[in-house]
Amino acid sequence: MKYALTCYLFLSGYISNAQSCTGGLGDPIINISFGAGPDYGPPLAPGITNLDYIADICPNDGQYTLVNRTRTLHCHTATWLDGVTDHTGNSNGYFMLVNASYAPSQFYVQAINGLCVATT
Repeated sequence: MKYALTCYLFLSGYISNAQSCTGGLGDPIINISFGAGPDYGPPLAPGITNLDYIADICPNDGQYTLVNRTRTLHCHTATWLDGVTDHTGNSNGYFMLVNASYAPSQFYVQAINGLCVATT
């Protein structure tokens, strides 16, 4: 069975573990990562987002970037938060920084296989 996982905030590492279909809560079976490193991460694979990738700390409307912290003091008239970092504790961990457009778009779509019905 295939499900589309749609996310818009920060995600970390993709790992798939075996699960039993008991219909309850359990350990997370999906972990998505954007990687880690200096400067900017690479663009996402085709089909994951319909936003445009830019290797810049200040994406414009309809663009995204992968960064390890925000340095937005001079971005968009300094209206963004400055100094935001990846939530995983990796000081070089990338997260997806999105400047949504006014037009509808898909921030993040990833097909996940092997999920069980009625499992939260």
